[in-house]
Amino acid sequence: MSTNQQILLTPEQQSTKTLKRSKSYNPDLHKCETYWCVVVKRKNGKEELLADYEHNVFPAGCIDSIHNMSFINTSNTGTRGFGAIAVTADTTQTLNSSVTALTGEVTTNGLSRAEANNKAHTAGTNVSLVENTFTLTGTQSDVTRAALFNVVTAPVSGTIGPVAAFSTSTGQMVSGETLKVSITITTS
Repeated sequence: MSTNQQILLTPEQQSTKTLKRSKSYNPDLHKCETYWCVVVKRKNGKEELLADYEHNVFPAGCIDSIHNMSFINTSNTGTRGFGAIAVTADTTQTLNSSVTALTGEVTTNGLSRAEANNKAHTAGTNVSLVENTFTLTGTQSDVTRAALFNVVTAPVSGTIGPVAAFSTSTGQMVSGETLKVSITITTS
């Protein structure tokens, strides 16, 4: 058989094939990552940096949804993107690829899951920004983590996207203070 000849497989045969990486695959060049920046602005005007370009965790459900949104869904009303941001004070949840929800998601005091108020992508850059500034309407003991979701309704609704723990927690927050969560998504 010549190297230009196509091999046609039945659907049953295709489903048993194991995907192999391209010989040109380079793990340092072919990846999808997010980096998180989180800033608290106190009522006295002082800003505190909680996460400064910190790496994320990509849950398996998020990867599946990205593939479906990008390549599989054929309807204009298919799965929506990961544009809703949620936060939590929980520090006990293990963040890994099997995460399906954000434990202890905050739903009060102006910190409920929200559609990001800034989303930007410049064609050809392989970089997108998703960010939201939450304004507290009450007291919150702490915020330690955040995640992207493909549904605004909370909690425990939709598929969780990238999730990250902050290197520093907010500590006590009061009404009028803001929490800005910025996620930079890079692909190559």
